[in-house]
Amino acid sequence: MNATSYGKVEYFTLKDTKNLSYLANNSKKISVYTPNGYTTGKKYGVLYMFDSQNLYTAAEGADKSSDSYGSWAVDVAVTDLVQNCGDGIIIVAIDNTDGYRDSELTMSQSFGKLTNLADNSSFYSGKLDELGNFMEETLMPFVREQYSVDTSREHTGIAGSSSGGLAAYYLGLRDNDLYGYIGAFSPANGLFETSAWSRFYANKDFSLGRPKIYVYCGKGDNSLEDMLLPATKEIVKLTSYGFNADSIIENYVSGGTHSENYWRTAFVEFLNKMIG
Repeated sequence: MNATSYGKVEYFTLKDTKNLSYLANNSKKISVYTPNGYTTGKKYGVLYMFDSQNLYTAAEGADKSSDSYGSWAVDVAVTDLVQNCGDGIIIVAIDNTDGYRDSELTMSQSFGKLTNLADNSSFYSGKLDELGNFMEETLMPFVREQYSVDTSREHTGIAGSSSGGLAAYYLGLRDNDLYGYIGAFSPANGLFETSAWSRFYANKDFSLGRPKIYVYCGKGDNSLEDMLLPATKEIVKLTSYGFNADSIIENYVSGGTHSENYWRTAFVEFLNKMIG
């Protein structure tokens, strides 16, 4: 199978002076992946992701120059999905190589008190709400104008790992009228105290929508995954706020490490459970 069979990636730089004012150039680089066989004659679901720089491995046009940690191979996973069922999805991802990752993918301290997992000063200047507003007000309209997408919330998802998993989880619930499903891979929810999450849940109007949630985390690695696991497992508390237990899929892998190696494997299950 040649490279074009795995779809195509295109890169853009979007400017938003309102929501990206914390960036010197008020801009973010984004990538858009379209599956093999993409045509404007169909409407495709869209998955928004973080860490665009290490998602692709074989798609036409993929820039892997910043892929020092390994790849999620989302293009291969979507291609397999297309071969087995349906038309696949469009993946839209935000690049985070500009040095703002920790702050961009973390809520501000107004959300609640940070824990000792926040060992970097960047965590204390969270800009995630601004990034989420950029996604809603600038990124989504751009994607809907340029590509043939299904705009319904049921066919719109958000996913990421580590701080990106935290970002996907938080924004997926914050903007529950936009996102129908969430992929939280080794999410850094433990950056904030449990009381902050409890307050967020209690104050959130979930009648607008309760996204399906896929959560992955390693366990027993005696390292970062074990540190993230307790807060990750607290996601099931959403059942107290009207979420059906069947809509929360948990995948805890013994010996799983905090790496693309394991996220890549879990991503395949995530796709099949959420849209397969």
